[in-house]
Amino acid sequence: AILRLLRQLPIYPMFGRGLMRLQPVYVEDVAEAIARIIERAEAQPGIFECGGPRAYSYEEFVGVVARQAGLASILIPIPFAVWHALTWAFEILPGPLLTRNQVELMQIDTVQMPGADFHAFIPIDRIGSRVQLGALLGIGLAHVCNARGYRCVIVMPDNQSPEKYALIEALGAEVRRVKTVPYSDDNHY
Repeated sequence: AILRLLRQLPIYPMFGRGLMRLQPVYVEDVAEAIARIIERAEAQPGIFECGGPRAYSYEEFVGVVARQAGLASILIPIPFAVWHALTWAFEILPGPLLTRNQVELMQIDTVQMPGADFHAFIPIDRIGSRVQLGALLGIGLAHVCNARGYRCVIVMPDNQSPEKYALIEALGAEVRRVKTVPYSDDNHY
């Protein structure tokens, strides 16, 4: 989505000042990690954090994507208050371009907790720790569990598209829908 927008817009609107930190990870690394975790005989239920080798600020990440694509985009910071006003207007329309929850997500860092080592598959069992799994990771997990004959339960907020629920259920996973809450809420999944 970032690359598509960078190609379409000569001026790229950033969330806030672009200070939010993220740690992108290669999707095939995540798929391999899921398979290895499932295959481990001693695997215990837990939360496994997935993150790439480097954390970036949002501004740095967008800049790297633009440079790799050979684009000279101008990055403009847009205050979060403006984004919240826009999402209020967008959510009135069917199929909003952006939601309040997405804006809230862009206000918090999404990096591994200190000491988490994704490549060693260390479960994180600290109280209050959360991992935000994207739809693709949920779909990948459903695929792997289905292929291996494991039961898979995916917990998703109740504001997702019907197609997303249907796809994950078609892959044999049980989908548990939970009330949508802000990303800052401890009950966010």
